[in-house]
Amino acid sequence: MGFLLPACAGPAIIPLDLEKQIDPKASFAQVKEAPTTHRGTVIVLSGEVLDATRLKDRTRLTILQLPTDGNHAPTMDLSQSRGRFLAFQTEFLDPATVPNGTRITIVGEVSGATTELLDEMEYTYPTVTIKFLKVWPEAMQPPYVPIRALLPSLVWGPPIGTPARMRAYTEDRITDCMVRSNSGIGKNRTNDISHSERSEESLNEQPNAWKRRTFASLKMTT
Repeated sequence: MGFLLPACAGPAIIPLDLEKQIDPKASFAQVKEAPTTHRGTVIVLSGEVLDATRLKDRTRLTILQLPTDGNHAPTMDLSQSRGRFLAFQTEFLDPATVPNGTRITIVGEVSGATTELLDEMEYTYPTVTIKFLKVWPEAMQPPYVPIRALLPSLVWGPPIGTPARMRAYTEDRITDCMVRSNSGIGKNRTNDISHSERSEESLNEQPNAWKRRTFASLKMTT
């Protein structure tokens, strides 16, 4: 019988009765190397769903194994994977609830192995029968993108100092552009500073200098 635990569950994610059945010495590497030898072993495995397919009498999950943290949550580094495995849920499991990319942790009983084509090569998948399944929430941290790549027209000149100073440097220029847009500065050529002049001055001025000059110009025009 399989259990599906929602993401809002508390720290102890594995039911106590299943916790007692788990072989703490068994690892995915051992099962992958000798799946037949470990048939019947109950093991905790985590990873990322690569495919979910509803079969006639069960649901099949193709999972990329991933190392876990102290609470059995899979890590985000896919390069740490030791391979793939197949997990089967005998009770109904809608594949739409575990789309590709879903991170999961399962308690499963090793049932053996099966060899199938993976692209153009044969690949042996360890197989497990799911006794417990936890779906982890999606990662909340977006991928890192440098500020210069996002705001190329606002950042002229090299980064200055620490990342914190770089953020302040960029925020000053965003404020500068917003003030100029709202006040009309830039339409009057006598109040405008050319792009080339700004580029040269930005190498020598402190980040807040533009902000002070812009607000001073704004007062002169009002």
